[in-house]
Amino acid sequence: MDVINSVALYGIAGIFIAFVILLAFIYKNTLCRAFNRADHSLAGFAVQLRFDGFNLRELAVLIFIGAVFYGYFLSTFSLSIDNESAALRQDSGVWVSQGRWFTYLIERFLLQQPSVPFAPYVLLIIAFAVSYLALVKAHGYKESWRTYLAYPVFCAFPTWWAIATFYANTPALAIGLVLTSLGAYLYFGAGYTGKIAGHNSLAKNTVVITMLACGIAAYQSLILMFVSYACGILLVRCLRIGGVRRIPVKLLAMAVFRVMLLVSAAILVYEVINKLSQHFIAHDSGYIAKAFFNYDKTLSEPLRVLRSISREQLAIYGGSTKRYGANLAMNGVILCLATLAILRTNFFKNSINFVLWLGVLFSPFALHLVTGGEPLPVRTLIPIAYVSWLACIILLSCQRAVTLLASGILVGLLQIKIIGVTSQYIASATIVQSHDRLLAADIYSRIGELSADFDPNAPLIMDFYGRKIFSTTYYANAWQGTMQGSFFSWDHDNISRITQYMKVMGYHNIVLPNDVERKALSIVFEQMPVWPAAGSVKKVGDIYLIRLSKDPDTTHAI
Repeated sequence: MDVINSVALYGIAGIFIAFVILLAFIYKNTLCRAFNRADHSLAGFAVQLRFDGFNLRELAVLIFIGAVFYGYFLSTFSLSIDNESAALRQDSGVWVSQGRWFTYLIERFLLQQPSVPFAPYVLLIIAFAVSYLALVKAHGYKESWRTYLAYPVFCAFPTWWAIATFYANTPALAIGLVLTSLGAYLYFGAGYTGKIAGHNSLAKNTVVITMLACGIAAYQSLILMFVSYACGILLVRCLRIGGVRRIPVKLLAMAVFRVMLLVSAAILVYEVINKLSQHFIAHDSGYIAKAFFNYDKTLSEPLRVLRSISREQLAIYGGSTKRYGANLAMNGVILCLATLAILRTNFFKNSINFVLWLGVLFSPFALHLVTGGEPLPVRTLIPIAYVSWLACIILLSCQRAVTLLASGILVGLLQIKIIGVTSQYIASATIVQSHDRLLAADIYSRIGELSADFDPNAPLIMDFYGRKIFSTTYYANAWQGTMQGSFFSWDHDNISRITQYMKVMGYHNIVLPNDVERKALSIVFEQMPVWPAAGSVKKVGDIYLIRLSKDPDTTHAI
């Protein structure tokens, strides 16, 4: 039967290949013309890149700087929350159910095992460098010590670290960032020409829309990154052009309107592909809607929601300890000084520049309108890195020597603060992950001591009661970040997370009892002492019981 199926499969494949060859022969001239047009377009694009100043030396320097800042992820296997399930996952369709069909494609066909060090972060470092090159040219800046000095603010801001701890997200995030940044460069062109915005062909707009749709499907916040890019690029061009001539408000309004249409089209294309992929691959799990959506509050209490968003903006831009885990107030200082630099011209120009600057500042928080003003995890606020970079590069663009020196010092101080915060993230991750590895080994050792005939290869049925709370309060952790997240305390009922983590660590023979069996064991658990006391690990029948805390987890509390 298997032979028949194989023959049938190869036969269908052969017929399909023959059909494709036949079509190619029939439409040979059409295909040749299409390839010629593609070659011509690519050749023209390569010439444009050279004209705009793209070069491999600049790319190499940026990659080197990125490698220095991400050396931890390149060299360390930092297994944090959610990476354990990604390591054991057999079906990548979970990404489609979350609306991230591009991430599904990357994991399905590019990096089948995403929970690894080095490879995802090589992609991320290259992505940062390519994206930065595109942004620098789109903003109209030339390669200089200013662009190199500001680069670490763009690539190493704590918001990137908050998302970079998720191995499985990183490859798609990297490629999505490149697509989003190149999309901004393609749409706006290089900013050397002195124009507010160019007029693009339908073909170029279609390419940009497709790139943005893929970016959204990689990580939804990337569309906000593009909106921030658009406002920032227009702002920088207004600052540059405004020093020479009056800015046509109608032209600027049309440029903003076209950006809105472009973003709307990209979201529409994303949604169409998303619905199709969820129909054929994996149904919508409702994760995004359940975790973030709260339209009712925004509609019923708009003023309260706006006040909540304003407070969140002050906390994020002001470098609040409650959001970053450590003080990053220098970021707020630079943003305030950049605002003053933007508003230094006359009233008419001020109003235009200020509106665009507000667009830059508000764009990263647009999703807060969807959540009813509730704070989002820092990892979702990736456009903040761009906003801070833009403020730095605006300050570094001043002409007065004294002001330039002061700006360089402030940007340097911000980078020292960024390095300090991310170093604390590394310390948090190292301590918590060492704790979890030792605890897993200790639990397994205590289990083995209960039976003289313990067989490490036989199925090991385990049940946990409660959570082992552990966190280091001495080092920083981002808002809802996983740097201090222990597998033994992350969820209220985290037995699956614990056992998956232990499987990744090499204890592969673990089996879980069902919920009925777990509930029946609650009485036995309540008579046991709490870990690490003697008797906190016990064998009842074929099931090993481990009581981690006095308070029960969700299953045993019922």
